[in-house]
Amino acid sequence: MLDKYDSYLQEHHPVFFNAVRNHRTHKGVPLDFVNYPYLVDIYMDEEGKDLIKSTQSGLSELLMSLDFTYAQLGKQIFHVLPTDTLVGRFVKNRFDKSVAFSPYYSAIVYDNTKGKKSNEMHLKHIGNGAIAFIGSNSTALFAEYPADILVVDEEDECDQSNLEMAVERLSNSEDRREFRVANPTVLNYGIHARWLRSDQRQWYTKAPCGHWINPHPFKHMLRQVDENEWVIRDERFEWDSGKDINLICDKCGKPFPRFGKGVWSPTYEGRRHGYHINKLFSTKVTLKEIVERFDRGLANDEVMQRVHNSDFGWAYTAEGASISDEALNKCVRDFSLKEFHDSSACVIGADVGKKIHVKVSSIAPGGELRALFIGSVDTEAQFDELFSRYKIVAGVIDAMPEMRMSERLCRKHPGLFRCFYSRSEKSDNINLDTKTITVNRTSAIDNVKESIILQKTLLPANAASLPEYYDHMKSSTRMKKKDQDEYEWVETGPDHLLHASGYELIAKNLLIQLAGR
Repeated sequence: MLDKYDSYLQEHHPVFFNAVRNHRTHKGVPLDFVNYPYLVDIYMDEEGKDLIKSTQSGLSELLMSLDFTYAQLGKQIFHVLPTDTLVGRFVKNRFDKSVAFSPYYSAIVYDNTKGKKSNEMHLKHIGNGAIAFIGSNSTALFAEYPADILVVDEEDECDQSNLEMAVERLSNSEDRREFRVANPTVLNYGIHARWLRSDQRQWYTKAPCGHWINPHPFKHMLRQVDENEWVIRDERFEWDSGKDINLICDKCGKPFPRFGKGVWSPTYEGRRHGYHINKLFSTKVTLKEIVERFDRGLANDEVMQRVHNSDFGWAYTAEGASISDEALNKCVRDFSLKEFHDSSACVIGADVGKKIHVKVSSIAPGGELRALFIGSVDTEAQFDELFSRYKIVAGVIDAMPEMRMSERLCRKHPGLFRCFYSRSEKSDNINLDTKTITVNRTSAIDNVKESIILQKTLLPANAASLPEYYDHMKSSTRMKKKDQDEYEWVETGPDHLLHASGYELIAKNLLIQLAGR
């Protein structure tokens, strides 16, 4: 028999009620809200929300409690993980084990069509609802399952284009909600982009002096004393003492506890709920361990990236991971863009979208690309006019997504080739018969960055004020693929002129190769 408090929780905060009364982890233990008080309000928040977090924050259990609760209430859950492989691991090692350890879960997990226990990997029937576990790389499955609730686990590792399709699965629901969780990666990407649009709730604990503090690594743990030198704020800490570092209040200068009761406070009102969780208050990992990793990161960008992402729960773009204002400014020279050019060695790169973004350059005696036109045109006729105006000798245009248009333009202009991006090509593959080029996408953008860094791209005096140019060139970040020794460029905003610049470089190399035949 439920008491009044239980009845209230079950009605108004069913996820929290289920987590306290019924949930068991894959290790068979109940959830701990005493030592992790910051979780209580997150579980009791029934609204859709975005959670940007450090690792080991306990949110995988939150997502499973969401799954079980809403499915039991008759909802259809669309639970997305990065890959099918991870779906298999998650269901087998986390979901199924939680079911086995919880008598309540064991009683409600059924295959409604056969009346038998469900052993399916991707679909679990629970009560009157169901949970579909989908890898974000499985495009076909995104079109098959109508849902009420979207759960995205590790958003930044997911296929971002397919996540847009996932939202469409909720279109027919009268009670649709989205819950998104991720360890962030780079600035303005994935969960960080969503966090910036949220109400940005932060966790505050009360110091002995009465000051409310949101634990922050650079306000309460470390202090910068030089460009590449930081000291621990806890002046009494000694490495050989066997004790951990204390967080220090920025008002009274005295230690305050990492763990304990606190409150979530939004930075902005009226926005979708968003929570930021970091290891300074969310895990039992010692601050000594975090500081040791941070010290190693001062000499290693990859380590520093992991510290910011995994320990601080912050998005972070390492210096040199993207093209900077400074690098672009060093390419600026004292000349203006020209309306016409009489050189016979002009090349063009074009990226196709709602508009055709274009970069045209002449090849200087030293091999540099000297910009003549940077911008966009609206129509094929305007593109044709550019080709004629600048007497283009060689050009490369994005083959996708407007394949018919790119084919028409290539038929009209002898020096124009279509380009297909590949994830596997190690070098440019040119087919003269079909006038196509296949290139590795990462290498193509690497070449743009190299050309900028080496100042082989020459820009006009007003380059910084050209519409879109600097923004497009800076909007992609070079990231290491998780658990792989490969990198990829991830766009965090419109980047059409960046790709147009890459196609222009390919056109220059194409011109050199064709001239040598």
